[in-house]
Amino acid sequence: HVLSLLGSLVAIAAFFDLTRRERGDWDAIAGTILFSASPLFLFYGRAVLPEPWMLASMLVSAASYRRYLDTGRTRWLALATVGGLCAALFKYFGLMIFLPLAEMTRRHAGSWRAVASPPFLAMSALILGPVALWMALVFFRTANPVQSGWVDGIVHPYFSFQAPGIFLTRGFWAGLTSRFLVRDCGPVTAGLMAVGAVVSAMRRRSPGGYLAGWTVMGLVYYVLLAPKFLDHDYYELMMLPAAALWATIGLRAIAERAARPGRELRLAGALLGLAVVVQSPWISGGFFRQDEGKLALAARLKALTHEDDRVVAMGPGIEFPTVVHYSFREGWPVHSTLLPEDWQDRLDLYRTQGARYVAVYFEPKATSEQRASYAPLLRALPVVEHHKGTPARSGGPCEFTILALEGGPRRQ
Repeated sequence: HVLSLLGSLVAIAAFFDLTRRERGDWDAIAGTILFSASPLFLFYGRAVLPEPWMLASMLVSAASYRRYLDTGRTRWLALATVGGLCAALFKYFGLMIFLPLAEMTRRHAGSWRAVASPPFLAMSALILGPVALWMALVFFRTANPVQSGWVDGIVHPYFSFQAPGIFLTRGFWAGLTSRFLVRDCGPVTAGLMAVGAVVSAMRRRSPGGYLAGWTVMGLVYYVLLAPKFLDHDYYELMMLPAAALWATIGLRAIAERAARPGRELRLAGALLGLAVVVQSPWISGGFFRQDEGKLALAARLKALTHEDDRVVAMGPGIEFPTVVHYSFREGWPVHSTLLPEDWQDRLDLYRTQGARYVAVYFEPKATSEQRASYAPLLRALPVVEHHKGTPARSGGPCEFTILALEGGPRRQ
């Protein structure tokens, strides 16, 4: 936890330094407040995950590279290289830092040909070489995961180009709008972002600084790894710097147009204070609080299963891998509003991959239709344990049933 918190502090410092050099003091101060006040950053910034340090390393790389472009000093290029390498080694998604770095290079030199310059190529080689070697060794020993989850009855692969139909699902668009914009960035920041986008569109010019490159990176990232975003909201940490800067553009526009001359800073400060209060863990943090019902299910799975057993956690209330993660077991979180018709085939697939138990979880808000759809599954497999009564985050008692998959009937 201490190391994760340190990573968040490094990310904030690097974000401020980069934004100050690219956009000036006003945007650096306002953007840093909005960035650090994002509910997603407040929660996952202190979580034991590689993502906080991946984001911190990406920001260190970008800030150092901007210093290199300003001064020409090799030490900043070296630090940018180390930052990019660390970002990719924490999570290979960190390699996407090349998009904003390349855009910064183009702006500085006035041409995209500058990305073929010896310094940029050397930095790229020193980052890509060790990462490519490491990934080759990993995939030589461990097969690449072929699926990221079972959502609405569909097993999605790793990348969106393997399942383009994902762009027609509700989960993809809900994840980008209601989850990322409102919940993860915060409602005040989301409103300011909308204003910033409208203002930029009316001015008919692209945003200044590194915002354009980081925005493109975030959108490419979300589209390319869309199946992963269905299961993991903390992947969106990488998108927060661009969100904070878009909100800063909106904040500046409101302050300059709505306040009397000389009072722009007062209005901006009031809006920033509102963002900090509304998006605090005490008000907006409820989305990220641990669900006692799912923790109770995870505890029972841990107590009833062997450490080598794999589990399938499914039901209309399973959205993120909370149950599997806190059970300390390998397995799959499966969100399916209604039990799909091919559920037997799906369970057979998980069984061939080592699954031995199935946990069906219902939140208090589960409808009678949803509960009825899972009845065939609950009747088909031996019940290990049934539990009802633990309060869930949404209020009211949850209900879950642990079933034995390995000892249950196989489809012929």
